[in-house]
Amino acid sequence: MANEAPDTEAASRNWYILTAGLPPIVEPITLAPGVSLRPLEAPLSIFDLAAAGAAGFGSWASLAELARACTCEIESACDSDITPGYDTLNRAWLASALLVLRGFTRHFSVACSVYPWNGIAGHQRRTSEVFHEQFQDEGVETAVY
Repeated sequence: MANEAPDTEAASRNWYILTAGLPPIVEPITLAPGVSLRPLEAPLSIFDLAAAGAAGFGSWASLAELARACTCEIESACDSDITPGYDTLNRAWLASALLVLRGFTRHFSVACSVYPWNGIAGHQRRTSEVFHEQFQDEGVETAVY
């Protein structure tokens, strides 16, 4: 493992940090150049997390108790990595620390991903119609498996 090349694709992507305990926001808020607080467009459910688990997110079950408290994500853009020592994920951590300093002490960052949490939140609701159509057209065996 130590001889493996670093994942340059992940290093060249934005990072999205799921936060719990912040009050809901309506529109994205720019915290600094390349760092913004973005609302989740739909509530995060255990079924959304399980779908992420099926796609490879191994720690989905540990977030189940926090799902309803997650209302937004911090996006840190990789193209804003201009200050040495402050890479994409470090800037997101600093943004979270800034929120604590500004009085949002009951929030915490619970997970990070190179994929937006908005793609996970609401997944069940967005895809349930596909299941219902397949159930009607092809039967329960095909729809479930």
